[in-house]
Amino acid sequence: MAVTPIRRRPSAALARGLALGLALGAASAGASAPSASEADYRFHRAREAYDAGRWTLAATRYRALAADGFDAPALWFNLGNALARAGDRAGAVQSYARALRDAPRDPDIQANLNFVLEEAGAPPPDSGRPPGRWLRGWPERVWRNTIRAGYGLAALGVGLVFWSRRGRRFWRGVAWAGAAIAALGLAGVAAWTFWEREPQAVVVESGIVARYAPASGATPAFDLPYAALVRIERAENGWRLVRLGGREGWVPDRSLAKIDHTAALDAAGEGARE
Repeated sequence: MAVTPIRRRPSAALARGLALGLALGAASAGASAPSASEADYRFHRAREAYDAGRWTLAATRYRALAADGFDAPALWFNLGNALARAGDRAGAVQSYARALRDAPRDPDIQANLNFVLEEAGAPPPDSGRPPGRWLRGWPERVWRNTIRAGYGLAALGVGLVFWSRRGRRFWRGVAWAGAAIAALGLAGVAAWTFWEREPQAVVVESGIVARYAPASGATPAFDLPYAALVRIERAENGWRLVRLGGREGWVPDRSLAKIDHTAALDAAGEGARE
């Protein structure tokens, strides 16, 4: 597979977020987890393997970090690059999709994801309709922080309306501004919540045909390329109704790997190890 256009390293924004992501991972993983400094060392060891052309070894090291509870866009981005170089398109698509969840506006992640999908003969991922598409341009955590800031500002304004003898009109304006900010944050969280009611999944088997009904003998609807990124609408008797490029069809459960944005490590895409 030709992967020359893949952008090798994280963008500046991803690199700045790596240390924070590793530190938060260490805090949430418990006392037995490696320290943030050790995780940073392991991250660079993985990148050394990548720079040396040892793609599967690099992927193994990145996966080990993820298995230990570390979660940062730069980690998933680099894992995706290593898997793409190793020829594991499905694993690469999974990793890029994970990275985009927390860095949805990063152009390097999006470019690499689109490139691997194009190489696989799959269409670009569904981005939804506005205004949800615009709201999902920022991570859910940003909107949750927006809610907190808005509530805090509104509470300050309301409190000073009652306690201040002067400037009550100003503080009422502050309270309304805080309420508006909190409402915007709520809209952002709602956009992510509704979007993830139809989770993403990657096609992990070749030669898969989507069918009009959840049965192996049902009429074929369309072919699903290996490594295609689909959305799951519902499940029934070991089958999943998926959507790709505006088309819908049923595929067996076993042919998909659901992208779980909360899991430390997804088992799909486990290629050969060095």
